[in-house]
Amino acid sequence: MLQCLNLEKTENCYKCLVNSIEIKNISLNLLPQPRLFSLFEYIIRPHSDEYNTTTFRNEFRCLLILYMSFYVNFPANLLNQLFRLGFFLFNMFGIPCFLIRPLVSVLLISSAFSLVAAEKTAEKVCFAPETPQQRKAESEGDSSQLALDITRQSVVIEANSMKMAQDGSASFHGQVNLTYGDSQISANTATTDRDKNKIIARGGIQFDSDVVEVTSRNVEADMTLKSLEFVESNYRFKQTPGHGSAKSLKVSDTDQGVTLSEATYTSCPPSDEPEWQLRSSEIFLSAETERGEAWHSRVEVLGVPVLYLPYVSFPLSEKRASGFLMPEIGSSSQNGADILIPYYWNLAPNYDATTELRMMTNRGLMLNNEARYMGSQGTGMVTFHWLNNDKSFNGDARNAMQLMYNGQAWDDWQAYLNINNFSDDSFVSDFGFLSYNRVDTHIESVLSLYQQQKDWSVEINVRQFEVFGDHLKPYRALPEVKFEYFPELAWPHVSARLPAELVYFDTNEEQRGSALRVHTEPTMRWHKYEPAWELSAETSVLATAYYQERLQENKHDTITRVLPRVRLNGQLFLEKPISWFGKPMTQTLEPRVQYLWVPQHDQDDIRFYDSTLLQDDFHGLFRVNRYSGVDRILEANQLTIGATSRLINDRNQEKLEFSIGQILFFNEPKGNIVDENEELARGESAVAMDLSADIRNTWFLHYGLQYDTQLEQTKKSQLTIDYRRDDGHFVQLSHRYAPNISNNKINMAGALGQWTIDQNWQVFASYYHDLTLSRNLESRLGFQYQSCCWGIQFSWQSSLLSELEADSLAQDEFSDEYDRGFMLRFTAGFGGNSRSNQQSLLQDGTFGYRRPYFLNQ
Repeated sequence: MLQCLNLEKTENCYKCLVNSIEIKNISLNLLPQPRLFSLFEYIIRPHSDEYNTTTFRNEFRCLLILYMSFYVNFPANLLNQLFRLGFFLFNMFGIPCFLIRPLVSVLLISSAFSLVAAEKTAEKVCFAPETPQQRKAESEGDSSQLALDITRQSVVIEANSMKMAQDGSASFHGQVNLTYGDSQISANTATTDRDKNKIIARGGIQFDSDVVEVTSRNVEADMTLKSLEFVESNYRFKQTPGHGSAKSLKVSDTDQGVTLSEATYTSCPPSDEPEWQLRSSEIFLSAETERGEAWHSRVEVLGVPVLYLPYVSFPLSEKRASGFLMPEIGSSSQNGADILIPYYWNLAPNYDATTELRMMTNRGLMLNNEARYMGSQGTGMVTFHWLNNDKSFNGDARNAMQLMYNGQAWDDWQAYLNINNFSDDSFVSDFGFLSYNRVDTHIESVLSLYQQQKDWSVEINVRQFEVFGDHLKPYRALPEVKFEYFPELAWPHVSARLPAELVYFDTNEEQRGSALRVHTEPTMRWHKYEPAWELSAETSVLATAYYQERLQENKHDTITRVLPRVRLNGQLFLEKPISWFGKPMTQTLEPRVQYLWVPQHDQDDIRFYDSTLLQDDFHGLFRVNRYSGVDRILEANQLTIGATSRLINDRNQEKLEFSIGQILFFNEPKGNIVDENEELARGESAVAMDLSADIRNTWFLHYGLQYDTQLEQTKKSQLTIDYRRDDGHFVQLSHRYAPNISNNKINMAGALGQWTIDQNWQVFASYYHDLTLSRNLESRLGFQYQSCCWGIQFSWQSSLLSELEADSLAQDEFSDEYDRGFMLRFTAGFGGNSRSNQQSLLQDGTFGYRRPYFLNQ
């Protein structure tokens, strides 16, 4: 309602003076540094050269909108668009500005007198439009998510009512909403000063932006300092789980972050008593670095103070940042008290490092370091562990190193590098190293260069094996060059390949001599495939030459060997629909036959360089050679028969697979072939069988068997039964049996499992027993408490120590000494998710958990 209105004439102008105005249903637009055209204030300036078209356009638009909005209640937004069209027409017809301006002034003044008698409702209060510089600043956007940028955004105030005083200040009442950009503040009341540089809102404050939500009692916005300050507030971040309360919360564009005084912070779900929280005199949350800093803090667990920290830095998200990681605390009879403190170095976006200090009371201080690199050409990693003085190892220095690279070397050449070095054979069993198992008997180092083209490939390797224990060291390949040519032939269903290799084998063992081997294997193959069957015929010529050092003599022998090989292979694919316990299934029957012929050749003069006998499972029955290398090529006149049957449900998921097969030999051996005379003389191999079953997606069974039907004895067997409800509920039972593995009998049973009790608690256990010697091999028992923001894992374990320094493999691989101890691990999530992979609880130790695998699962 208009309370006072006076019209005063001054020099060359008319001014309408208003003492106080109250307008209902106001929507006020505060533009950056506005030049206010008051509701009834307009100065009629004389025409001059300085009064240009742009100035006229801005003032004319404002006046016209004011007049039409108040006098005829016309929508202001529509008028704004009509003005742009009108101004264009004025320019087209050349109507001079000085003629239009007085007319508009008369209309405005007359409308003001009319408003005295008739109360009108305002839709819009118009202020000076933005300058091009302001529009440019607004288009540049905000550089900080948490920061408030008031100068680049117009502030829109909406309220049920507004009072404007003579000094230019204004007050707003009833459902007050302040909007700038994507942020919004709701309040009961709000006031602005005369310069419109400060806005104070009170009562029921609700602040909402893309990043944070704040509830508060009062808030003050300073448009000059570009800041918001909340009093007695609660806050919650939208992009991270962090939240808390503060006596004072200040959002500043200058600081690009949030400053909290007398505040708390936690990443736990909102509750009256969070599982942990940080209570500090001051906390600064940076939007630029996505990290928080706190001063004079205490860590509270379930409301109980447990630790004072004069300063702490913590992440607000999962973005990498330098800092200490959670420690690990353990104890064992071998190492004593064992404490691991890691520190992470975030050096650059494409490389980082982790340094660990490991303190063992029985051994000493170990320094571990791992550096990783990722570039446009490839990735690399360097790992180094160093113990200067091992008190349990005669005071010797012990170390381990690994250098890895995988990527491009140059042009079309790719490179793979994996170099390992250990100071002694028992380093891995004593301390562990990367992903190697404590009972690993050898580790390979390799440098490889390779190139793949359309019809040929080449690979150059330098390879070395390091065997732990007092055993003969294997040969080194210095180098190994492999080439393969596979041209496209014009004949249908016919393919050809020409592989060739050259290897120089070197050794430091006096019982062994070095050698140069050249091997090629040109092959022609015909292959026909149809939906119900496939048939192939293959012929090869295996040509090998050795330049072999004669033992204890400074002489070399040249040995050549040329053998033809013929292979015929056929398979049928039959299927029919069946009903399996009332469910529709498809059953397949896939019989397979293979004939293999290789003539006999005396190979006693050729030493074993890189060849070893392979294990025979069902799929191994159809190999062309039962050795891994070409130092031994077995004579063959044999027929392999086998069959596979599957059950597949209506979702094309394989629920059961059963395979069985055997090799039938037509000729007795004429040469001395290692480990093969016995079964060749009998005319048949052991029966190989594989069974896998998936029962209701919960129970899984896998059974592998190699059984000698004539001797009626099992050569090898492995059984695994899994109950798996989900990733947090599973139990696995297993049994392994082999009567002769490197002159040792393996007869072992084991059980492991993990069970989630509720949302936070899990228990896990494992136990493996040697049935032959009736002793425990390894056992573990533990629990884990894991919330959304922190966790603790405790485990007790006992494992039989391995004797890597045994004189020969014929001796028992295990001693009677056990290593017993516990392990305590912590996890914490200040800003990200701290939940670790639950299956990792059972990955440590000698016998890790292996999830049952099925195709299409």
